[in-house]
Amino acid sequence: MKILTICILFAFSLVALAQSSFVAMGGFNFTSSGQSLVFTSEDTVYIHHFFTKTTTALGKANFYCLAQQKNAVLMVIGQAVEIVDLASKVVKQKFELPEMVLSEFYVNTTATQIVFRGEESKNLYLMKITTEGITSQIIFQNQSEGTVWVSPTGKWLAINQGQKVSIYETSSQKLISSSISTAQQIGDSGDGGFPSNDFGVRQLQFAPDEKSLVVLWMGSIPKYWDAYLERWTIDGRKMGTYENSMIWELTGFSANGKQLMGFGPQLLRVWNTDTYKIRHAYWWKNDSPDRIAFSPTGTKIALRSSSCEVKDNQFCFTILSVPRFRVISRF
Repeated sequence: MKILTICILFAFSLVALAQSSFVAMGGFNFTSSGQSLVFTSEDTVYIHHFFTKTTTALGKANFYCLAQQKNAVLMVIGQAVEIVDLASKVVKQKFELPEMVLSEFYVNTTATQIVFRGEESKNLYLMKITTEGITSQIIFQNQSEGTVWVSPTGKWLAINQGQKVSIYETSSQKLISSSISTAQQIGDSGDGGFPSNDFGVRQLQFAPDEKSLVVLWMGSIPKYWDAYLERWTIDGRKMGTYENSMIWELTGFSANGKQLMGFGPQLLRVWNTDTYKIRHAYWWKNDSPDRIAFSPTGTKIALRSSSCEVKDNQFCFTILSVPRFRVISRF
């Protein structure tokens, strides 16, 4: 199974990882084995190995992407890209982007394909990476609106259009479905009148097998935290709707696609994707973390406190086991 690639952008301070393919400064993610964590601190990318309890700097970058199946990290400075092998820490390939990145920088799990939005043109680019060279093409011109998500292998591309999500085949730009939408009648909240149909797409996660996806819909008034999960097939057939209040982020699937994790201001939840019943739940005892990562094996989570100060090579991480949520390590 393949895992969604996560990209980390330093230059922006985003409230939620839900609205883009990158995370704000301080983002992190597990490697494919689940035995290491790649993360950022200030303008530097690091890797921490749990077994040896060692942390190594990989280099400085504006942002990075982790291609888990390739066991490589893409380091981006301006328009320059370096692909670094995580085992050897050696730069395997270098190339230039056609323009600076505005948002949505996706690398597939094998580091052979990039999709991103250009800063000046707002075009969506598709770049293919081979040992023989790099090819680049514009797949959507002046795509100034609508958040974009790309499936793990890069086969599918989803564009958020407010209360509708359209799915395209990335290589051909063929429209596969535009029927993913919400018809939830939320009604009055009893506290100021939460308007009906005042829902929008907050996040989308492709399943590892790329045959289905999960959409998180949320009300536009954040204090209510009303959320719905919907499951859809790629071609737009609805598979189910599930109400899950207090969840504001979908962190991701496990590698086998059997678990999905999400969290909110008060709790973390892990769903069994066979039934989408809650399999595990964990309530924060102290401060809520501002970031969470789910290991590909589904056996660990990493969290970073929003109130902790990074100093003396201590980076404010706590690693918990799943399902017992016991502390494995801190660093």
